[in-house]
This record gives sequence, structure tokens and C-alpha cells, in this order.
Amino acid sequence: MIQVVEKAAWVHLDEGRLLTARTHGRDRFYLPGGTPEPGETPRLRTRDVCSGTLDLDNAVFEVPVTVEAAACVVTCRRTRWATVARLSLRYAQLDLSSAVLEFPLTVTARPIPFLVHPGDFPVLEEVLDDDLDPGVQLMGLDGTDAALVVLLGIDLSLCEFAGAVHLDQLRVDGWCTFATTPSGGLLRWWTRRSVLVEEHHWRSVNARHPAGAGWTPGLGALPPATLAALYRQLRKSLEDGKNEPDAADFYYGEMEMHRHDTQRPRGEVGCTAVVVGYGAVGLCGVIAAKEGAPTGSPP
Repeated sequence: MIQVVEKAAWVHLDEGRLLTARTHGRDRFYLPGGTPEPGETPRLRTRDVCSGTLDLDNAVFEVPVTVEAAACVVTCRRTRWATVARLSLRYAQLDLSSAVLEFPLTVTARPIPFLVHPGDFPVLEEVLDDDLDPGVQLMGLDGTDAALVVLLGIDLSLCEFAGAVHLDQLRVDGWCTFATTPSGGLLRWWTRRSVLVEEHHWRSVNARHPAGAGWTPGLGALPPATLAALYRQLRKSLEDGKNEPDAADFYYGEMEMHRHDTQRPRGEVGCTAVVVGYGAVGLCGVIAAKEGAPTGSPP
């Protein structure tokens, strides 16, 4: 009878080279890993420092996994997470496009270097540029079920949400930040509001004045009706997370996109904006100010 021995191993490719290890006194190389201790739950924990791209595209994780990485780029396109998982990252631009999630995936931005062992000295990050921001930017969720994604302290200013499903169930916890309206100019309000990068793309094409410069262009611009739907779903997510200031800004963004949607009746847009949309921004702003939270305002 063949005895099956469980082992965990890490496959690391860098510029066509495969990371291997060799025990002292032996001439054979093997993949880094080992056999779980008796009674140990099958759980994979990996840690990596990479000055380039940590490529997890098309990988399949079938045991609980924690990936700790300080890398410039982390790609998880079409990665299958068949169990609970956590990505703890530094310096990274993360792509979760078309990821297949069967269990919750938590993505966190680690503010301090990783430790070799708990209570031990930190992992060296000398291969990374000292001028890099150690924060984490999520670049896209296209084709992903956002209901199983939890974000903690992630920069969402460049994240394209179009194409993701169940955005109203996305968990945005910690201090996650969105893009903001451009500042300065006589035609702009004195404060800024949180917006989606997709609105930047639309306004960079449809700005009515030269002063509209400052909006970030993209490869294309979604129609206002699609942007309004994105704002509505994400507003629900922010309201569930008790993030009233950003939820108010997204309510305003939704009303703005309805106003620019030429397919909607003008009377419906005007009444809804005055009675429900724009008024909600001021009310939520007052509530947030009383609670000591930052407030947002229209551009």
C-alpha cells in the first residue's frame, strides 16, 4: 500500500529562475517547504521580498494561506482561492482581476516591516527603493465577486471597480482612501470630495471648461448611467461600514452622474437631486463634523 505524505512547498520564479534549496552535505536541490507537524492544521504561510512582480496568476490555493510580501507588484489574476486566505502586503500595486473566491479573502496593508519570526528582527527590504511608499494600492476588481473581499487600509484611488459583482457587499474597513476631486481653480469649490477613478476618466473627456484639467484620463470613459450604478453599490457598502462621510460623497457622485445621464427624464433628475441627493451631502457632512470625522464636499 502506498503511503501518502503531505508536504507544503513554495514555488518562486524570478526572471526565469526557480528558487531551490539544498541541505548541507547533499547534492540534490528541492523546493523550500516541509512536512506538517503531527496535529498541525494544513495551513500555508509564505513571506517574500521582491523588487519586481510577485506573480500568483492562475494559482490555486486549497488550504488556508497567509501571503506576506513586500513587492512592487502583486498579480492575482484568475487566482482561485478555495479556502480562507489573507494577503498582508507592503509597497504593492495589487491586481485581483477575475479572481475566483470561494471563501473570504482579506487584503491588508502592513505599516511596518515583517518579522523573520514573532518577536525577532525584521525582514530586510534593501532590494526595494527607499523612496517607495510602503502602502498598498488595489488596481482592479474586474470580474471578481466583491462580496468575499475584505479591504483594510488599502489605497483605492486608482482602483477600477467596473466589472466586479456584489460591490454593495464589499467590506471596506480600516482607513481605505479613494480618489479625490482636483483642487484649485475659480470654478471649483473650496473643499474636495471622494470620487471613483472612473469619474476622473469620464470628466477628463467631458469637462466643460479648460479648468477641468486635473482629472486623470483613462483608456476609456464609462457612461454616466454605469458610473451612477457603481456609486450606488459602493455607497451601500460604505453605509454598512458606518463610513458616513465617504458614503455622502458617493451619494453626491451618484446624483451628479444621474444629472449628466441624457437618457433620464430631466424632471426626475432635478427633483431627485434636490430632495434626496444633494441635500444628503450637507446633512451627512454636518453629522460627520459633529462626530469629529472628515467631511467631503462637491467639486
